Amino acid sequence: MQRHALVPIAQFLQDRAKDQKVDLIELGCGTGRFHTFLRDNLPPDANTIALDLSPFYLEHAKRNDRRWRRLRAAEAVKPATFIHAAAESVPLPSESQDIVVMVYLLHECPSDARRSLAAEAARLLRPGGLCVVADSIQLGDRPALDSSLAVFKDFNEVGDGPCSTLRNPPKLISSGPPSQPPWPAALRVVYQRGHGRRILRTRPRKKDHGEQH
Repeated sequence: MQRHALVPIAQFLQDRAKDQKVDLIELGCGTGRFHTFLRDNLPPDANTIALDLSPFYLEHAKRNDRRWRRLRAAEAVKPATFIHAAAESVPLPSESQDIVVMVYLLHECPSDARRSLAAEAARLLRPGGLCVVADSIQLGDRPALDSSLAVFKDFNEVGDGPCSTLRNPPKLISSGPPSQPPWPAALRVVYQRGHGRRILRTRPRKKDHGEQH
């Protein structure tokens, strides 16, 4: 499900001039595995920053980056930059990033911290920049929808390699901001500074009549 965050980034890059450098920061990078997915889908000369509050996660992320550069990079590329800091207070100048990514970060934070993270992402973005958030609703976020959270397992990946697949590939649905999303298992919010906001939702694919249960 993390990989849904790659789609708006690819769309964003298509609209940019090929010679424009890309600056991307991932807030709450964890082990850095998804950061290697990001680098797979960025130009080789992109500047990427992986930030986390945990020094232990950052060490793991550095190892993953070295491994990616050794085994996966199409050409010699420089290492990612790693920053040990809180995502609510990033030690970077305002309007210094083209893309801000937060994957499975917000659900770890209380509501006040979530607001601070959103404000910090907006501060970091250049005009026309892109912020992508991929996360899952948690028990109690919307009590009326708690019973729906069981469908989250339908988004689990089978395997951990390049050929891993989804048990139930999701159907992407794009629309304006919903007043009450009917399928809360996954919510991807895409915010583009200077271009408003759009929300893309995912829901499990309905089983065909011919499929075995």
